[in-house]
Amino acid sequence: MRYYALLLSFLFMFFLLPACDDDNGDADPITIGLDPASFEMSITGDLTATVRGSAIFSEVTDPDTGETGFVIYLVSHGDDNSTLALATGGSRPGTGTYQIVNVDEDVMEDIHDEMEVEPGQFAAWFQTDPGEEPRLFFSNSGTLTIVESNPQAVVGTFELDADGVDTADPDAELYIEISGKFYTIGGAVDPF
Repeated sequence: MRYYALLLSFLFMFFLLPACDDDNGDADPITIGLDPASFEMSITGDLTATVRGSAIFSEVTDPDTGETGFVIYLVSHGDDNSTLALATGGSRPGTGTYQIVNVDEDVMEDIHDEMEVEPGQFAAWFQTDPGEEPRLFFSNSGTLTIVESNPQAVVGTFELDADGVDTADPDAELYIEISGKFYTIGGAVDPF
């Protein structure tokens, strides 16, 4: 859980940049074959799984700087306790395709390291904890496509590749590819 808190602190400290314009229309969300508040994704590479679970988005404010951020949280229903967070700065982004950028896992050693993310880009972090020490993955590259964005729902797809570490074996080098889709609804999250 310590890693989760550190990551969220990191995301809000370094990725809070203005995002693209909002699509504030009142249109019904596009379902893309999912129920509201759900997601599904496939993972291949050094970890292979199909993961389904709950999906929310949240707009939060860093209490230290007053800057806002937007985060999509995808949390599994399975025993693996996996979580994928996709974050950008500013308020809820509008429809469009966004780049998922490289996140250096060394930033977890010193969360005061400077990193630059251009406006409209997302950082991604994935954790899985199957009853053992967590495995942490940080995005290398990818894309996130939002097909519907309104105050009630943010709907889209994503694909990314990520390098990871196994906290039980810090010397192990892991690599995965993740692709999936989400139908998030707004939710309140207090990450601090």
